Amino acid sequence: MADPFKCYVRRIDFEPKIDFLESRIYAHVFLKAQDGQTEVDVYTDNPRFEAAFLTAFSAQIDESPNHPRYIEVYYEVIEKTNKVVRITLDTDFTNS
Repeated sequence: MADPFKCYVRRIDFEPKIDFLESRIYAHVFLKAQDGQTEVDVYTDNPRFEAAFLTAFSAQIDESPNHPRYIEVYYEVIEKTNKVVRITLDTDFTNS
């Protein structure tokens, strides 16, 4: 199982990708760690994960830009791509 990465959503792109003769739309999510030093890009085509990322992203827009909404993202490296396996949204992760 992957380790948790506490971060906030910096940007979300929706991109087409070809997987074994099938074209799918993936959410390409740009994450930044709480310490502001580490940045990670992850991919998902799961609508529930996409909704969680969009929720976290829109929540931080509604709040002050100085207080981003932190989330926990679990991902695994599969064929050199960071694939999301779990997301945790919790008010305990907010910057205090």
